[in-house]
Amino acid sequence: MAIVRTVPLNLPIVDPYRLPTRDFAGFLSQVQQVANNSWDNTQTPVNGNYTLKAGDIGNTVALGGNTFYQLTIGPVANYDPQFLCLIVNIDLMPGGRAKKIVVTGGPTVLLWPGQSFFLFRVANAWYTAPSDPVPLRWNVPANVTLNVNASVGNDNNDGLATGAGNALATPQRAADIISGLWDINTRTVTIQVTGAVTGSIAVNSPWVGSGTVQLLGDTTTPPNTTWTNSTGNPNVIVQGAGRLQVSGFKLVNTGGGDGCAAITFGTLALVGKMEFGAVGNYHMEANQNGQISYFASAPYVISGGGNAHYGAAAAGAILISGFTGANTISITGTPAFPAGFALANQGSIAAPSNAYSGSVNNTTTPQWQILNGGAIYTGGVGAGYFPGNAALNVGGTTAGGGFIT
Repeated sequence: MAIVRTVPLNLPIVDPYRLPTRDFAGFLSQVQQVANNSWDNTQTPVNGNYTLKAGDIGNTVALGGNTFYQLTIGPVANYDPQFLCLIVNIDLMPGGRAKKIVVTGGPTVLLWPGQSFFLFRVANAWYTAPSDPVPLRWNVPANVTLNVNASVGNDNNDGLATGAGNALATPQRAADIISGLWDINTRTVTIQVTGAVTGSIAVNSPWVGSGTVQLLGDTTTPPNTTWTNSTGNPNVIVQGAGRLQVSGFKLVNTGGGDGCAAITFGTLALVGKMEFGAVGNYHMEANQNGQISYFASAPYVISGGGNAHYGAAAAGAILISGFTGANTISITGTPAFPAGFALANQGSIAAPSNAYSGSVNNTTTPQWQILNGGAIYTGGVGAGYFPGNAALNVGGTTAGGGFIT
């Protein structure tokens, strides 16, 4: 049997949920190389948990049913020395589910709808084809939602349905699946979070594909998805030229970190309703060429304090605009921002055409600080635009460099 570019399944795999797979149609040319005359395409239909049998030699194991279940591959010694079969997830999108492939003594991987691979024995090891490279990404065929529920979810699930046994437990696992295992093409991928959530999410690089990834909580009542983080990291951070849209959360950070941040050319777009509770640092931080944008399509609420509400540094940029009328920014509970409601330290903040209702703690909160050439644009209103105590302002029209317009 002539084999080209194959890898034994007992070799380390970077992510335990990756497998060398490809859509069934893409295998046709490799069938001739790998299967030769050993694969007769006899169908073994599977719709639930299944252990690969010695009698499946030469067969196509067709995993269907639109449910998430496990295919177990036993020890290689239990199978014929010439064992070969094709394993394919025949589910379609929308509605399809991944299948968990568990190799006894080897890796556990996820096979996404439409993916497939040849499994065959050489000596005393399992091999797969294709493997060019390990792993191949799932070419996402339609808009898709990954569901997250901290109370009933599990990061060993596939996330393609809601509830116990289906949903993931953390937003981070959802982001890791998208960044590490998928090519999103031009699709919209939604990470839908239900209920309270803890910890943080980091998007560390661009997605593969030009599509959109949106992280959604309760977009009608954000406190229903209160996000409390005690790790010291931002609740949400986008960096390394990554990109993410976020909506529908109340952000609380008890570990000294930001509510959300964009750094090192990361792009974070806030969309729709949000609420900013108490944080240890900034509600929004743009740093090292990171960018945060927030254009009004619904009001947002400030219910807790921090060092600053807006914080831009080291060529970071924040753009907040259009929050007037029904979309006025509401401040409750007189929160304090000792570094300034708006802080621009070698960074820029553009916040024109906004209206603020409610009050901050004027004893400790400057309206703004502008340091080291930072800049704030208010649409021509200038000093007095932001909530806070003008007597505490630093920079711009006084010392410290930079300007406010």
